[in-house]
Amino acid sequence: MTYVIDIYLEASESAESVVSTLIQHLRDRKRSISATRLGVGVGDAYEDGWSGYIFDSEGGNPTDGLMLEVFRDSGVMQRRFDLLRGEASDARFFEMNTVAVVTLSGAEVDWPLVGAIWQMFNVLWPSIVYDEVSGFDIDMSDTPSL
Repeated sequence: MTYVIDIYLEASESAESVVSTLIQHLRDRKRSISATRLGVGVGDAYEDGWSGYIFDSEGGNPTDGLMLEVFRDSGVMQRRFDLLRGEASDARFFEMNTVAVVTLSGAEVDWPLVGAIWQMFNVLWPSIVYDEVSGFDIDMSDTPSL
């Protein structure tokens, strides 16, 4: 079973730059993480609009995963706006141009790492968080062990 958290943000940089900035700030704050880049799509335009990594705390169980995908693509965002229009109470949602999708899987989720990623997004970019259980009302305290 997987659990997905969407973090909507307004970023001026490419998807890859968003992830690189996030990783650097996590490491600057003494988070010992490994981040393995996923394969890239076809063409430079897709590469600029998508970036994906598998994250793990150093020494973590490699079978339990935290995947982060960042989409900075107007088509992806428009589909998200259309899908969530009835749920979004914060008008800022429709000004966001990027979505970071955190997909968690496995028996033991590294919740402290999830929390660190979530907090770092909030520090670096104005963001709005969504999940399919709580919608836009999700709070870090809604997730186990955060």
